[in-house]
Amino acid sequence: MSTEIDENEYIWAEQLSDWIEKKEKKKAIARERSLNYIHKKMSCMTPQERREYWKRQYFLARTRRHKDKQELLAMFGNRCQICGFSDKRALQFHHKNGKNDTNKLSRKYRTLKNEKDNLMLVCANCHWIIHDGKTGGKGRPRIYQ
Repeated sequence: MSTEIDENEYIWAEQLSDWIEKKEKKKAIARERSLNYIHKKMSCMTPQERREYWKRQYFLARTRRHKDKQELLAMFGNRCQICGFSDKRALQFHHKNGKNDTNKLSRKYRTLKNEKDNLMLVCANCHWIIHDGKTGGKGRPRIYQ
């Protein structure tokens, strides 16, 4: 009976690896098609049209980032969690436990939404105070963790 379980586990693992391999191939093909599409599109454009195209892409990405940031600020109440300062221009996100290796792209607000428990919304002044305390500047204690 134990060999039957082992065989089933082996079959399951084999099917899983095949599925992952197929998924990766599909992603690669989609990526290649996307690049080919952009290349064909660009080859038909004049230099002015290319500039306009990339300006539009930049604008779309910028507005998407702005929208994501506004949603994230609203999650935390649009205020510094330490002093209550509410000017959005000076609000920043602080990682309570520091950034880990899986968080290399933490500047993207979409990824920050997934780690809400590790974040704290603070104003620029409080953020400097937190980091100065963590590094031990002038013997200050670690605060606001």
